[in-house]
Amino acid sequence: VATSGGGGGSTTPSGTSTTSQARGTAPARHAPPVTGVGASFAARAGSGTYRVRLDLIVDPAQAADRSATPRHGRRFVGVVFTMKVLRGSLRNAHARRDAVVVGSNGKTYTAVASPIAGYAGFRHGRVTVARGGSATGAVTFELPAGVTVSTVKWSAAPGSTLRWPVQ
Repeated sequence: VATSGGGGGSTTPSGTSTTSQARGTAPARHAPPVTGVGASFAARAGSGTYRVRLDLIVDPAQAADRSATPRHGRRFVGVVFTMKVLRGSLRNAHARRDAVVVGSNGKTYTAVASPIAGYAGFRHGRVTVARGGSATGAVTFELPAGVTVSTVKWSAAPGSTLRWPVQ
């Protein structure tokens, strides 16, 4: 099941958000701004500025490496982001360190190293993008059965956290 909508948020989204789309489909035209899946937020990294968009939540997600399996009673969940550099360049961002999810049980889950099938991962978690460029990748989390993703967070800089509510 891929999540494609969400509720209100605490950080101001861009006015150019689109609804999330599965691979291979065109984005909806004139989609209203949202604060969940499909919303994008501006962030700073050093002297650069970039935009982070939450594209999709894949739940459950299949590991790209068939030998990778979640622990008993758990499943993989993939969170797909797109980073677009607006000014400067993006270096030293680390998707597996910067992204976390909050489950419906109130607990925070950090990323695991397993890439998910069908979606590119960020190279070893690192995100490097030149000015004007963009990169899309998935970050994988391992959640207990019965726990859904309620919020996705991205630590953009010390003291700056972007939040996307997804339920």
